[in-house]
Amino acid sequence: GGYALGGLYSGTGSATVVRVLPWGHSGCVTAGACAGKKAADCDDGKPCTVDWCEADKGCLHAPGSGALCGDGGVCVTGACKTGLCGNGEIDPGVEPCDGAALGEATCASVVGVGWQGKLACAEDCHGYVTTGCVK
Repeated sequence: GGYALGGLYSGTGSATVVRVLPWGHSGCVTAGACAGKKAADCDDGKPCTVDWCEADKGCLHAPGSGALCGDGGVCVTGACKTGLCGNGEIDPGVEPCDGAALGEATCASVVGVGWQGKLACAEDCHGYVTTGCVK
């Protein structure tokens, strides 16, 4: 957290210094259980969870999806799924394509209306190669 200066100082007035915590709380009263905590204090060390702090409950964790994890894996509802790319099968929620398996994807659906040609799956199975698409 940092410090914010509130109020105006005109020589006769006063200024207030307020500590702003990483969770968006601006003082000990509103920070509750998060008072004095840094973002790292609530990190559970698991790459597939979302970590945060709530004043009335403290540190909380929830399953996350979409982040890269492990050796080429992807987080799917809190678990790291690895070793799936290259098996020729699309693993829902993990990869949009795998090798020649593109599902329903086409140049038109990925690049835009009027595009055609050869769409390919990226080597890491996390996207498409559109260099074979032409308009």
